[in-house]
Formats: sequence, C-alpha cells, structure tokens
Amino acid sequence: MPSHAGGEALARPRAARIVAFERLSDRHVAFEVADPHLARTKAGQFAMLWIPGVDEVPMGVSTVDPERGTAWFLVLEVGDCTRAMGRLKAGDRIGVRGPYGRPFAVPKAAKTLLVGGGTGTAPLLAAVDEVHATGGTATVVPGARTKDLLVWLDRFEAAADAVHPCTDDGSLGHHGFTTGKTEELLATGAFDLVLTCGPEIMMVKVAEAARRHGVPCQVSVERWMKCGVGVCGSCVMGDGVRACVEGPCIPAEVAERLPDWGHYHRGPDGNKMPLH
Repeated sequence: MPSHAGGEALARPRAARIVAFERLSDRHVAFEVADPHLARTKAGQFAMLWIPGVDEVPMGVSTVDPERGTAWFLVLEVGDCTRAMGRLKAGDRIGVRGPYGRPFAVPKAAKTLLVGGGTGTAPLLAAVDEVHATGGTATVVPGARTKDLLVWLDRFEAAADAVHPCTDDGSLGHHGFTTGKTEELLATGAFDLVLTCGPEIMMVKVAEAARRHGVPCQVSVERWMKCGVGVCGSCVMGDGVRACVEGPCIPAEVAERLPDWGHYHRGPDGNKMPLH
C-alpha cells in the first residue's frame, strides 16, 4: 500500500526546519530537513514541499537518516517555487507533506544497475542504500549534459560499488547518453535488475534495453501533481494509473502499456503536451 494510506497526519502540511543547505551549481541546490516522517521514506517515494505564498511542488526524496530524523532533497531551479527554494538557508522552515507514493521494489541480493538523468539521479542514492541492505550490488550510471551539471557524483562514488558517469558533451566519463552506457553494461549479462529515474525519453530507452536483455526494469514516472494523494486526478496516465499512488515507481512493462508513457505529459490545465 502507498505510505499515505496509513495516517491522516501525513496528508497535513508540517513545518520542517532546514538543518543543512548546499549550493551545488548555478542551478542546483540541496537541503536537509528535519522531519521524522520523511526520515522513514523508502527509495523512490516523494514529498510535497510548500513555500507559503509561492507554490507547493512534488519532490523526490534523495536520502534519509532515520537516526537523525532527516531527509535530503536535490532541487533544480526551474520555476517560481524551486527558485524560492534556492533562496533558503539553514534554520529556515519549509512546509512538507508525505512521504507519498510507491517506492522501488528491491529484491534480495540483486545485482542492480541504477540509471539516472539530471536531478533524477537523486532518488537513486537511497536506492543504492536499499540494494546494499538486501545484500545486493549497485552500479550507477548518472548522466547530465555537462560535468558541471553532474551533481552529487562524490556521494555516488562513496556509496555505490561502481559508477559510470555520462555527459552529453564528453566533459566527464562516457561521451554520450546514459542509454548508450546502459546498453553496453547490460550486454555483459552482469545484472538482474534495472532501476531508472530521470527524463522520460531516457527511461523509455533504458526500459527497452532492459527488455532486450531480459532484465526486469522499474521506472519512476513523473507527472503534474496537485494533491499528491490520488484525489485530483491530474497525474493520471491512463487506465486509472495515478503517478502519485500507483506510482511513481512501477514495473516498466506496466508503464509501457499506458497510453501517455513516452508520448505525452499534461500541463497544469490538464491538456496533453507532447514529450518531443
């Protein structure tokens, strides 16, 4: 069951204190919030973050520290709310709800390939920890347009068994998309699970590669979310699948049966917009 089904408290905004704040690039920030509910987030789940007077947006939880009762978020400044987050500092408070959604399902002792693009790499940090907790191995393929946008690489290198960074311009690691490196690694036959999070076009290609090599794959779907709890219907992808409840983490074969997957997103008004 999705985590929000168990308690009304998770659906109410809470004021969480920011205990650490980092600027990682001219467009990326990261911050750690103190909240005991978010500290129990499973890899792949998300929270709704609220800047009063600005907006509330869904954000994937990057890593958690249950003992300290904290959770990290990685933010790309692209809109009013995320730019407002970029002006926060340690000691400030931010509204939070959640955690919500379906996490990645990590079986025991899985040799796992984790593929991320842009800020979609962030939730894979927690997934690395869960893979290790079940006795598996974690190989990460993080990608970005250029090395300056390949954030938290040091964290992945410290946490994962192997890391293969990819940049579109060749400024660091593999020169090309994560999908090319993914195909190369899957061809070795060394993996029995793929987890991916990032741009949908990338995830479509990663899922196709996994299917060709007979490896189960889970994708993290992203859609416009207004409520986060399955009521508003803005994130429905067809066949009643809501990204906030049945997702965001679903088997690739489920995603591939959805009419919107790989083709359309929906804007705030509900109208379809082509992905490319």
